[in-house]
Amino acid sequence: MKNIQLIILGLMWMTTAGAQQVEYKWKMYEFSVVVDAEMVVINNDAESLIIAGDGIEIGIYDFVDRRSQGQSLEEFAIFLRRLFRLEDPDPIYPMDTGHLKGFVAGGYKDFSRIVIFAFDTDQGRFFSTATFDEDDLDAEEEALKVLKQIRAE
Repeated sequence: MKNIQLIILGLMWMTTAGAQQVEYKWKMYEFSVVVDAEMVVINNDAESLIIAGDGIEIGIYDFVDRRSQGQSLEEFAIFLRRLFRLEDPDPIYPMDTGHLKGFVAGGYKDFSRIVIFAFDTDQGRFFSTATFDEDDLDAEEEALKVLKQIRAE
């Protein structure tokens, strides 16, 4: 009986430990994103916040390009998909995270799956990417969860 209790406690600890989250802030634009604790910051400067871990990389970028001026967010998402030269592109669809509204575009490039979230804030036009191995079936669901965690402060 005691062994069963120890096993249950151990499983509960592993579940809790695996679910620990950390919040990272993009200093330049005061965005924040909540991710699993094992993810680490690769870059945090004026151009981007990039976080990576366990086969996935998440990036948030400011986008200043005259070619996208005057475009709707949906057109901006299509523009980004073309700019990234994604193969086998997915249909564009709207996403409302409760914090940000935008459009999602996705496709494949160099054996990776890339999901792009294009959005506007009071500070300007931005996009976020999630890049992961094209064969990782769980990564896309995890990537969308992370993209939905992005907040403008």
